[in-house]
Amino acid sequence: MDVDKGITRMLPPINKEQKEVKKDIERSNILQVELHKDGTLTIDDKPIKTNELRGRVREFVSTADREQHVIAVKTSREAQYQRYFDVQNEILAAYRELREQRAQQLFHHPLSQCTQEQRDSIKAYYPQRIAEDVTEKGGAE
Repeated sequence: MDVDKGITRMLPPINKEQKEVKKDIERSNILQVELHKDGTLTIDDKPIKTNELRGRVREFVSTADREQHVIAVKTSREAQYQRYFDVQNEILAAYRELREQRAQQLFHHPLSQCTQEQRDSIKAYYPQRIAEDVTEKGGAE
């Protein structure tokens, strides 16, 4: 398999003693992003263009409860990987922009010039909370 693209994501370590905890989250703290098999993209069941996604995610994360917010990404198994990749990139770019903005506000320099402690505090302020699901049918037929 020839792979030239991928998504870098750090997964938490496996804790065999840890039990899955289900948590009720208010609907206002969930942004439902869906990528349909035909390539269309929706947020909370309303069509959106990929180039609008970053701004919508940024707005949602900055106004939702930072401790409770979730970006729920639902993808059709039949969706093209490039479209999935584009959606993921836009979501991650929104977090990057928010974190950069926070670094400038607090420390008056870019995130890349922050100390590890400063970066950790910014990441804690804007934690990435992304839940993913793959559907067989893929929504829009």
